[in-house]
Amino acid sequence: MNKFALIGNDITHSLSPALFVAAGGHSDGSTYGLIDTLNLDKAMEKFYTEGYKGANITTPFKEDILSYCTLCDPTVQSTGAANLIVRTECGIKAYNTDCYGVTGPIEQRGVLPCNVLVAGAGGAAKAAVYILKKKGFNITIVNRDKSKGRELSQRSGTDFMEEGELRNAFHRFGLLVYTIPVLSPVFSGIPLDSVIILEANYKKPVLNSVISKEYISGIEWLVHQAIPGFRIFTNREPDVKAMFRLAHDS
Repeated sequence: MNKFALIGNDITHSLSPALFVAAGGHSDGSTYGLIDTLNLDKAMEKFYTEGYKGANITTPFKEDILSYCTLCDPTVQSTGAANLIVRTECGIKAYNTDCYGVTGPIEQRGVLPCNVLVAGAGGAAKAAVYILKKKGFNITIVNRDKSKGRELSQRSGTDFMEEGELRNAFHRFGLLVYTIPVLSPVFSGIPLDSVIILEANYKKPVLNSVISKEYISGIEWLVHQAIPGFRIFTNREPDVKAMFRLAHDS
């Protein structure tokens, strides 16, 4: 029997444990719990002492978790963030399956490379920037913390736009990837009816009620990143249909 968990803050209502069950995770006696904390050191102490084999990582630890990892998947090396860790004989290995959370929903819809605005500069944004650039999209980053936004822009070789410029330039974008957990005031006054919106946050979405060309819920991001995560954890194929059914019914 293996133990897995989600490590993050304010995760009481997370769907991750239920998704693990729907995928077939309990069929071999494995368990999946929550380590809900604001202190990553304490979370990792529990991870070690209670014998967890792996964990998903969510806000606010996707970048800080790397200090505990001795091995990194190429996606982590490229993004500087991880959302999944696994114990190995050589130490903890980090992965970033958020990349699949971004590409899965848009590829299902046949969205072709276009100008993309990525709102935010945290772990989810880094995954989006990395994978969308790799897929041929033209990316611009907007973030209230200008230094952090510019840092991501320079590291990824993409554009950065200040919030004050957004209103006059928004018509250029075909896709908005929104990774900020709250509604940024700059978006409250901009018509979004011409863009497809992919929002990372599924627990407390902020753009799900606005008029847009199409709204893609963070639920889809969650499931698409969980599918490869389950494979990494268990070396088994998940029941994808059951995962999507559970997510959409919740």
